[in-house]
Amino acid sequence: MNVREVLADFDYEYIDYYGLDLTNYSRATNPTYLWDFGDGNTSEERDPQHLYQDLDPYELVLTVTDDIGCQDSVRLVTVPPSELYIPNAITPNGDGINDLFGVKGENIKSFEMRIFDRWGNLVFHTNDIKEKWNGTDSGGEYFGTTTTYTFLIRYKGEKKDDAIERTGHITVIR
Repeated sequence: MNVREVLADFDYEYIDYYGLDLTNYSRATNPTYLWDFGDGNTSEERDPQHLYQDLDPYELVLTVTDDIGCQDSVRLVTVPPSELYIPNAITPNGDGINDLFGVKGENIKSFEMRIFDRWGNLVFHTNDIKEKWNGTDSGGEYFGTTTTYTFLIRYKGEKKDDAIERTGHITVIR
């Protein structure tokens, strides 16, 4: 009986929000590949791309088999990128539509938001992504007309290198 060393190895990169570009680093003689993407789909390509329907973590399994039947498998759980949607205007007029400023995010592990008035004064601060701002200044007062505020948002996902800082403007329309 012959036995040879087979090494299954790969890495991935997110593409197009829900897709993975997989790079195969496996070693074997005349190999075949079987990828299990963890969502019910498979591939036999060497370096496939795969699109998911969401940003959930998935367990990927690559099984490499050489030409005499020796095998190795490797498993890896994907770490999805963080995503954040930030609106640019609110209309706090009490009608229940677009009265509050808040963000929506996926795969956010830490979050901080600061809102400043046009003079640079802090009017709102939170570390809770679910907390929303009602358009008032730090004293709870509204400006009488449409005005613009500046935001600073810092957030981080699962990955060590995905800490992001974003700045922009919010228009409060009266």
